[in-house]
Amino acid sequence: MTEHDAGSGPDVVLPEGREITRLQVLSTIWSVVDHASGMQDDVPALWARCATDAEPTRVMRLHASGSVPPAAAGGEGGSGAADALPEESLTVTDEQAGYRFASRLISSSIAEHVGQALMLHAGALTAPGSSRAIALVAASGTGKTTASRVLAQAGWGYLTDECVAVGEDLVIQPLPKPLSIVTDPAVGGHLKHQVGPDELGMALPEHPASLGGLVLLRRLRTQEEVQQDGGTLPRLEQVDLAEALGRLAPQSSALSRTPGGLGRMVEVVREVGVVELVYAEIEEASDLLAEWVAGQVHHPRRAADEPNVLVGGAPWDQVPERSTDDEPLPSTARVERVDFSTAVLTTDGQAVVMTGSEVTQLGPLGRVLWEQLGERPRSLAELQEVLVETFGEHPQASLITADALASLRRQGLVRVV
Repeated sequence: MTEHDAGSGPDVVLPEGREITRLQVLSTIWSVVDHASGMQDDVPALWARCATDAEPTRVMRLHASGSVPPAAAGGEGGSGAADALPEESLTVTDEQAGYRFASRLISSSIAEHVGQALMLHAGALTAPGSSRAIALVAASGTGKTTASRVLAQAGWGYLTDECVAVGEDLVIQPLPKPLSIVTDPAVGGHLKHQVGPDELGMALPEHPASLGGLVLLRRLRTQEEVQQDGGTLPRLEQVDLAEALGRLAPQSSALSRTPGGLGRMVEVVREVGVVELVYAEIEEASDLLAEWVAGQVHHPRRAADEPNVLVGGAPWDQVPERSTDDEPLPSTARVERVDFSTAVLTTDGQAVVMTGSEVTQLGPLGRVLWEQLGERPRSLAELQEVLVETFGEHPQASLITADALASLRRQGLVRVV
């Protein structure tokens, strides 16, 4: 696929290209072929830590606006193993080309890596002098890349700031890509440029690196937020299993097609533990994180928490049918449970249900209803009796039952029959 600029005139087909580097991005080996794009010096320097001599499996062609590289150009360094491989091309139009190049390489490589490992949208670094790593999990734009950069400049080994691929043995596949830095914070985060880890002075990791802990990032960005928090900073807070799954799943890639799916995520969480790091300045948290990953801080995982993992019949691509009907159900209405892909029932009475790629965390009330509806369809009156029997009498039992059931319908977990 080639990008074009409207109104740029007739395309000029370039006669040949030159392979400027080979890059390993997860399990994909890219032959990067340049067609006088202007990026021929930047790419090898910025991506030096991903360079490899392995045989390529895909080709990425770079060319300037108004030109199209030949479909199977040979040229110096561009022939041989690169011929007949799946190809993509990128038009270099402005200073954002480096960011688009990185995004294309990573998204295509993640797509090829599906089914091979648990993948988290996270940064990963090895503790100083150790091969044990932490994964810093956070949504885009919330401090993950900054945290990875600052910790690596303080001696943590830089593995990646983008995608943490965790193998069966908890070994992390390095992806030491250049960092995407916001060019001008005053105009927002949509303009980014690339800076290599070597230029930033980010430490090299120990190899092979294995996952030693999952860290959910919660940065307090303003003095007002710090004052409202009122706690000691930085600090690590325990995260129970259901909450951990509910927060990790949205920051994963193709979890529904990962071997074991949500069940595999449970295994990793219980093996290495999950904490939330509450902080204002990440450099202040370096020693605390190093102590935790080394086992010198109380481990948050509860050994007694042995969840029950259920496997349903919903396919990986099933889309939950969410109800938009806000009308209250009559007490005689009957409701049944919708098929699911995977469910995790925790020992503290919560549940996490995955349908296709959608993950829903349920509290004790929702879990009881969801489990009861798995046995057979029930009426609202029957479900109210179950909740009263489980949690005790309540003057608003009918309203509570109806609200809980409406929530399950909105989440696509149950339906009226």
